[in-house]
Amino acid sequence: MRDLDFYAYHGTSDTSAKKIVASQSFIIKGNRTNHWLGDGFYLYREDYKQASVWAQTKYRFRKNVKPTVLEARINAPFNKVLHLDTREGIESLARFLSHVREEILFEPEEDKISAHFVFSMMDPEYVWAIIKTFTVQSRPIDENKRLKQLSFIHNEEEISYRLQGTQVCVKNSRAIVDSSIQEVAMDKQAKLTMTKKVVKEDDFPWKFQ
Repeated sequence: MRDLDFYAYHGTSDTSAKKIVASQSFIIKGNRTNHWLGDGFYLYREDYKQASVWAQTKYRFRKNVKPTVLEARINAPFNKVLHLDTREGIESLARFLSHVREEILFEPEEDKISAHFVFSMMDPEYVWAIIKTFTVQSRPIDENKRLKQLSFIHNEEEISYRLQGTQVCVKNSRAIVDSSIQEVAMDKQAKLTMTKKVVKEDDFPWKFQ
């Protein structure tokens, strides 16, 4: 099976961005319980604007910090990536969870296991990266009246218009193509709010029929 090859984006400060670009390496951080895919370096897959909004939100009250977005090319053998948006990836995770429960004795009544704990147990030599799509809270999108009118399946709510963000947790630096990390100019259109304006044909990358 061919390799996974795509671009991913990371929001950070201008100071951190310069250090990362200069060293062409990301620091794999550990012991962060809010990292639901385990220890690693987090990026958004093919979603520059989500990384931009994340950086703007994080540093919005720090006037001396310039929000910055970095781009990196990810390339890894398919069998080195745990892709949790695929059937194969979920089945692999289920097998790993069974193995974890056999190796580590959990109390019978303990029906929940920390995802961070489980993913951090995976060996970076075998799992270079983990990919998972999550629903992202965004008030401008969640409360958009026009989007709320959109129905994918009649009388069903499982599929919705809500913003989805595909996150990539890089656990092994070999997943990042050499010399591919670079700063991306901040897009003035990647704003934190959706402004009301008259819709024009030029606002879209496609044409009305």
